[in-house]
Amino acid sequence: MSREDILKYGSLIFELIRSRNAKPVIYESPIAKAALYPEKFEKFHADNLILAQTANISVVPSVAAWMKIFGPAPTPEQLAGLYDDWIHVSPKGGYVTACCIYSALMGRSPQGPYFPRDISPAEAGEFQRIAWEAYQAANKQ
Repeated sequence: MSREDILKYGSLIFELIRSRNAKPVIYESPIAKAALYPEKFEKFHADNLILAQTANISVVPSVAAWMKIFGPAPTPEQLAGLYDDWIHVSPKGGYVTACCIYSALMGRSPQGPYFPRDISPAEAGEFQRIAWEAYQAANKQ
């Protein structure tokens, strides 16, 4: 599908969502672990930002948050921390993404005391901070 088609049909979907008094957001799903890093990750995020800015809606910046966690050259251990396999998220990857979704839907930081048992308080706090920073950077108004 072309960028023009995505913008055209995306805008129609967003209008329908708004007509139901709901808040549309662009969900930026994690992309395949084998995708060229950081080039494909950056392009995917940039394409989502264009759509969100064109439609004047928020983006759930999961890929941007993951890139902050990975840094410039992720190790196999870092990748395994957020991915269960070549594309599916691990519990930690799901938590980072959930923090990004919360930020986009609520417009505020996900920082707080609630997190899964298999994530330490320190790591949860770091994921919450990164998700909020990624949201703020992606949704400059």
